[in-house]
Amino acid sequence: MATQTVPKARLLTLQNSQIKGLLEKVENVRAFPFLSGAAAKHKKARAGCGSCGRRKNVANQLDLEGIKTAIGQMDPTAKIKLKDMLNVEQIRVVYKNVRGQTVKVTF
Repeated sequence: MATQTVPKARLLTLQNSQIKGLLEKVENVRAFPFLSGAAAKHKKARAGCGSCGRRKNVANQLDLEGIKTAIGQMDPTAKIKLKDMLNVEQIRVVYKNVRGQTVKVTF
């Protein structure tokens, strides 16, 4: 019996929900150590009342921007590894740099 291979998607624009999905899998955190701090925070995050829930969301958003920046600045071998893990040909990451400018990185 032949095994079926899933074709790779052409382009994946990495969204916050997909980054949160990466944080939930232990294999991903082991493969990319810079995710470990955010993964620990993500496990602890719970929905609270309105006001504290909003503050948590702002804190998580800042962490996600940092993760996007780190992914955009990874070395080429790590980028290839991430593409293989996500089964895509190209990944696009959009984040804001320290000057507040929007940066789009496609690899």
